[in-house]
Amino acid sequence: MTQRRRIPGFRGTGKRPALPRIVSRPSGFAALGLPRPPWFIAHRGASGESPENTIESFRLAVAEGADMIELDLRLTSDGHLVAVHDLSLRRVSGQTVPVEDSALNILRHIDVSYHFHRGRRRGRIPTLEEILDALPRDFPLTLDLKCRRAGRKRYAAALAHALAGRGRLIYSSFNWRLLEDVKSAIPGALVAPMARHRVPGVLGAARKLGAASLHCHVGAVTPRFLRAVRPTGLPVLVYTVNDAGKARRLFAAGVSGVFTNFPGRLRKETLG
Repeated sequence: MTQRRRIPGFRGTGKRPALPRIVSRPSGFAALGLPRPPWFIAHRGASGESPENTIESFRLAVAEGADMIELDLRLTSDGHLVAVHDLSLRRVSGQTVPVEDSALNILRHIDVSYHFHRGRRRGRIPTLEEILDALPRDFPLTLDLKCRRAGRKRYAAALAHALAGRGRLIYSSFNWRLLEDVKSAIPGALVAPMARHRVPGVLGAARKLGAASLHCHVGAVTPRFLRAVRPTGLPVLVYTVNDAGKARRLFAAGVSGVFTNFPGRLRKETLG
C-alpha cells in the first residue's frame, strides 16, 4: 500500500480539519480583487490536464473556476516576454533549445505539448501580450519572473512596457533583487518573494520589499514558519498541491492559497 506523504510538522488525523477564517489580507493584496480565501491558483494554468504555460491551459483554468493563474515569464534574445518555465525547452518539447538565447521566431516553431498530445495537435509558446488578449480582462495573474541571462533592469523595463495600465497582477520570484527592480520600474507593483525550502531570509526580504504575500514550497511551510508570518498579516501561498487532504491541512493551519495543476478538481475535492 502506498503511504501518503505528510507535510513536515503537520500530523494527519484521518479527519477533515475545519477550515478557519484566515487572517484578513493586507490592503495591497486586496487590489487583486480575490474572494475570501482559501484560493485555488492554477499552476502554469490547468497544467495537469493541458500543456503547461499555453493559452489552452490558461483558458481551461478560467473555465474550471481558478481564483488566479500563475505563469512563468522569460525574456527572449530579441526582447519578448514568453511563458516558459525552464531555461531549455527539453522537458516540454524534447528539443534542447535555450529560451533566453533564442529569438521569438525560432521558439514559435517548437511544439511544447508533445508529451500531452503526442503530435495530434501542436502547443505554441505564447507571448505575454497574447496571454493577456486571450484571458478575460484583468483576470488575476501571478507572474513568476525567470531571469537568468537577461539583465534585471532590461527585464523589468520589458515588463513595464508590456503591462502598462494592467492591474490585478502580482510579481513573484526567487530573485529578490529582481523584485526590487520591478518595483522601481512599475510604481505600485505588488511583489512576492519566493522560497524553495526553509529560507530564513524570506521574511526579511518581504519586509524590505513591502511584499504583498509570500509564495513558498510546501516543504518550507511548517507550523513554526506560519506562526512567524501570522503577525505580518501576509497571505502565504503554497506550491505545488494536488492532494485534497494536504490542501485541507494547509488551509486549516492558516495558508491562504495553493498553487495546483488541477484547480477545478482540487477545489471540488477539498471543499466538497
